Amino acid sequence: MSADVLIFMSYSHLDLVWLKRFDSIANVKRLGRAVNEWTDREITPGTVDDDAIREALDKMDVFVCFVTPGFLDSSYITTVELDIAKKRHKKDKIEIVPVLVSLNRRYLEERKHFLAQFNPLPCHATPWGAHHDPDGNYPAAIQPIREGIEEVVKRVQEKKAAKGGLPVGKVGGRAGIGRRIKGGHP
Repeated sequence: MSADVLIFMSYSHLDLVWLKRFDSIANVKRLGRAVNEWTDREITPGTVDDDAIREALDKMDVFVCFVTPGFLDSSYITTVELDIAKKRHKKDKIEIVPVLVSLNRRYLEERKHFLAQFNPLPCHATPWGAHHDPDGNYPAAIQPIREGIEEVVKRVQEKKAAKGGLPVGKVGGRAGIGRRIKGGHP
């Protein structure tokens, strides 16, 4: 049995299409029952949205955020979701993985944005939207996204196993996703 990992998906509703693409590419379910993805689509009727979101943010192990102008312009995302993610990351409680959709890392760096310090997906500096082929598909982004999520999940499982003596499930991946970058681009 592996350590449970909750991935919180932060996105602007303007970018729902990218969340759906991510779901099909990352295919979190293939990583096992111990890995779960949470989005605000999980909120049931009659539930207070803010309460449900804050509860999920409190339980998350990984904060995956879809970086777009809509994401950065959302006051709820910046004042609630990102604020909680910053605080939990500072206490070493979560991993943060920015997914660059339509903005590159330089945009974040120039604005000294908190997310600029993390190694993003799908690759170091190029936004996901720039990886399309003539048919409008994104084949160059698929492998980096899959491997990046696997690597972060494995890191969280190992950290949880070390703290609680839990066995770790088999998950492969590439190094560095979501890690802080020191001294510029890797």
